[in-house]
Amino acid sequence: MLTGRLLAGRRIPPTLAGRRSLTGQALSLAASTAISQVLYAVLLAGAARGSAPAAFGETVKAIGLGTFLAGVLDLGFTAYSLRELAAGRMRTGDYWDGLRTKLIVGVLLAGASTVVAAVCWRADLVAGAAVVALSRMLSVGAVVPNRAACQTGRVGTVLLVERSAALAVFVAVTTAGSAGSLVAFWCALVTGAVLGGGVGVALSGGGREFLASWRPVNPWSAVGGYGTFTLAVNLGALDTVVLGIAGGSAHAGMYGAVSRWTQPVQLLSQSYGAAAAPVIAAAGSAREAVRRTRGSLWLIGVGVAVCALLAAGAGRLVPVLLGEGYRDAAPVLALLSASAAVVLVNQPLVALLQARGYDRLVGRATMTAVLAYLCGVWALAGSWGADGAALASLLAQGALMTTLAFGVAVLLLRPPEVGNRTVPAGTPASPETGQERTSL
Repeated sequence: MLTGRLLAGRRIPPTLAGRRSLTGQALSLAASTAISQVLYAVLLAGAARGSAPAAFGETVKAIGLGTFLAGVLDLGFTAYSLRELAAGRMRTGDYWDGLRTKLIVGVLLAGASTVVAAVCWRADLVAGAAVVALSRMLSVGAVVPNRAACQTGRVGTVLLVERSAALAVFVAVTTAGSAGSLVAFWCALVTGAVLGGGVGVALSGGGREFLASWRPVNPWSAVGGYGTFTLAVNLGALDTVVLGIAGGSAHAGMYGAVSRWTQPVQLLSQSYGAAAAPVIAAAGSAREAVRRTRGSLWLIGVGVAVCALLAAGAGRLVPVLLGEGYRDAAPVLALLSASAAVVLVNQPLVALLQARGYDRLVGRATMTAVLAYLCGVWALAGSWGADGAALASLLAQGALMTTLAFGVAVLLLRPPEVGNRTVPAGTPASPETGQERTSL
């Protein structure tokens, strides 16, 4: 098993996370992520302006497919490693071996898929998706040790270096006039990922370990429920596709036009969860983890309040921003805002349960909720259209929240367990044997 080998490398001190301000980490990570997304949006806009809509549409397809494949290939390895590094149960050398193995497997699969696609399908689409997937795997994987050590400033630096370098390369290539905007986009994407990954490895102090002799391992051998959770999240992105098939393109367009409006609010909760995970994993018990993180829960409250305002003002906001032709999308936005508020509440529950060893419960519950959501979209789209899809989202998230809240209640009420032995509440779990439990 990956974490069982004692290779050369260091452990991240489990107490490091608890000494830092969780609120400051979450806000710092949210700010750097928001800026990087703006830079990426500018990059996409530049690529779109210099190409025909049909050609750019193929690039968008490749980006979407590559993002999906990156999640599938990761299969929870990143989130699992983050927890184990933060808790001091994994050495950084073990992590770098796992990351390199994952990248090598990705390269082999990408090459084989491109060859097969050249014979019987679209080699250009598959090759583009492979570039996106490998770039994402490298840039995300390079910052995991820094995330585990709660070095969110360094994580933000890597994000900004990656996007800034990509934008600079794009401008340089298009200005030179030797290549089209789409060629410049792909050059920028690869260059940004390589530079960002290199900076991430360097800031983690893992340059020597990353470049040391590679020892192949199975990075997915112990990911447990993290893999199920990752697959569920990726499946959830197919909602618009299901709606388009079952309800028609008009409803899919109406749903897609407003479904992204809650993302800025969810960015705050995602940043909170990313910053809280190592803090919770490093805590001696679940109750201690709650004490360390509850002072920053007001961030979630702010997000819920914004969702409530968005839902209340949907009737006026949608026609102003999208035009009268999209007035029927106002109820969709209201329902999706309510669903987003539930997602915000679910985020700290997911972070607590996963980081304390209940990742299998979270994975199974999330997969069940996503499958129910997609089935609900299919069942309601015919008669209710986009409204039905939004309602299915709200109901699925509400059911997931009930399950997660039950899991948290059980976790906090029962005495912590180490292995098969029950210990008094408040007794720190051994970094070598694990946390309270690994499943419900």
